[in-house]
Amino acid sequence: MKNPERVVLETLQGGSKWTKQTYEDGGGRMCLVGAARKKRCASKLSNLAAVIKEQYPERTFDPAPISSSSGTVIAFNDHAKTTWADVERVLEKAALRRDEMLAD
Repeated sequence: MKNPERVVLETLQGGSKWTKQTYEDGGGRMCLVGAARKKRCASKLSNLAAVIKEQYPERTFDPAPISSSSGTVIAFNDHAKTTWADVERVLEKAALRRDEMLAD
């Protein structure tokens, strides 16, 4: 399987297909979880969630009302301060981490 973080990054097309507050807006824009669901890799979000918790702990729930990787990703995606640059940064870092794990 292709690296799921890279798949999501490609799906969001440089931010032109990224949105907040909804999985998919009907116009082709998606949140992180929406893109992962569309590409059938939503069950592979734990690596991305771990990077988000490290890089932006203030943008996740504490304590998490949804104690899952998806909940962490949703909270980060929809946070008022989250920008496309932040999303791209965590996806790239998570993709590199996954590549390293697969190489070992």
